[in-house]
Amino acid sequence: MGNRKLKIGKRRPVRLRSRAVKRVVKKRLTKPRLSLPKTLRRTAKKPPVRALAVRSAQAPAIIPAVPPLPPKLKIGWFSFSCCEDNTVVMTEVMNDHWQEWKRLFDFRHARVLKSRNVMDAFDIAFIEGAIASEHQAATVRDIRGRSKKLVAVGACACIGLPAGQRNTFTPEQQAEIAPLVARFSALPKVQKVSDVVKVDAEIPGCPMDPNTFLAKVNALVKELRGGAL
Repeated sequence: MGNRKLKIGKRRPVRLRSRAVKRVVKKRLTKPRLSLPKTLRRTAKKPPVRALAVRSAQAPAIIPAVPPLPPKLKIGWFSFSCCEDNTVVMTEVMNDHWQEWKRLFDFRHARVLKSRNVMDAFDIAFIEGAIASEHQAATVRDIRGRSKKLVAVGACACIGLPAGQRNTFTPEQQAEIAPLVARFSALPKVQKVSDVVKVDAEIPGCPMDPNTFLAKVNALVKELRGGAL
């Protein structure tokens, strides 16, 4: 064994790359492909030609214009020398018709309904009660100047009674109430509303009749709106 020469033959080349490694290398060397979701692949392969044709052929839908709602009528409700029973009737009528009234009316001044009242232009002003002082007379004149229509509501506003009972007092009775008349700066005689300003409509009664009141209101609304409620 010691004198024998070793025969060194040619060795086979070592395979450094397995099939799995080749696949990885080949994948890295080749150009990467963009992968799309299945839904986008379908649309990309088959574009919806027919759907586009139908959409383009259809005429655009015409939406009819909605006419604007007419502005609400501005309402003022005022009470002077009276027991204010007509105010109670008005609120009872409102309870029955509030759905249509909230669409028709904007109560700008009504102390029974709101604490913040505005003295501006009124479409309809309702005056309840008689006029017993110069201050009340000046206020009614101011309301008349701001209003398209002025309505006297109740017996005191229409005929001056029963709030004006002192107009029928004897001289002795007049002398007894003279200090009170001077204290409150009252007029010598109580006046109905038409004695102070022009009245467009009257609703008599103490209290007024609810049906008569509603009929007058509807008539004024039709007049101001050209026949439409």
